[in-house]
Amino acid sequence: MLFAHEKALLEKAWGADISRVVVDWETRGKDERQHGYHLEQNNLAKSDLIRARKSFPGKIVCRINPIHDKSDVEITDAINSGSDIIMLPMFKTIHEVDEFITLVDKRAKTILLFESVEAIEIASKLRNREFEEVYIGLNDLSISLELKFAYQVIETDILDRMRNLFPDRNFGFGGITISGGGYPLSTELILTEMARLDCRNVIIRRAFKKDVEGKNWALEIAAIRNEYNKLKKRNQKEVVHDREQLLNKIREIVQ
Repeated sequence: MLFAHEKALLEKAWGADISRVVVDWETRGKDERQHGYHLEQNNLAKSDLIRARKSFPGKIVCRINPIHDKSDVEITDAINSGSDIIMLPMFKTIHEVDEFITLVDKRAKTILLFESVEAIEIASKLRNREFEEVYIGLNDLSISLELKFAYQVIETDILDRMRNLFPDRNFGFGGITISGGGYPLSTELILTEMARLDCRNVIIRRAFKKDVEGKNWALEIAAIRNEYNKLKKRNQKEVVHDREQLLNKIREIVQ
């Protein structure tokens, strides 16, 4: 999934066989909780989604705001403007999830973005709710957990617990850039964990747009898929070895 709304980027994404893009409407509370972390923030409007729909034949995900008093209007606007999938960020209660599911009313597919301690704590009570996909947002979750580095979440049991709670749902976490890229943690190391957890979706980080400059988008996306497919064929000994390599690198980064 690539965060994009510009026509040129959308055309490149579709030509590279990127099947989904994200149009990001989330603004509420982001400045406060992400202040000082230099994370990507967007301020897009309904018109951006409408233009994206005209330019992109694939699936469009709209990340809406956390539940608020005008969520009904926001969700309806997102669906009527062409969104196929609605992503709910920064929920903390079961009530918020239930309201979200009710407001979408099966008019679009749904993703729950787990990115707070509170969301992780209520996850076991959401197994029987009707939503399609689970995504773990490492940036905000690591802030919530007071970690130094987003991928320190991998050192906890959170990802395994979440995957076990939702074994049949599309699952993903974190983000990657091109093969051979990624700082301070490489795309290849992140993919080892994604393959271990049978992730079926991944967010393409904002660094990708810079890293892919002057390169062939289609070849770069194909290289990522090929690496992932190769990792899926590892034996258990290789999986354990690769995970230890990943954990060692994370520990090195946060020292």
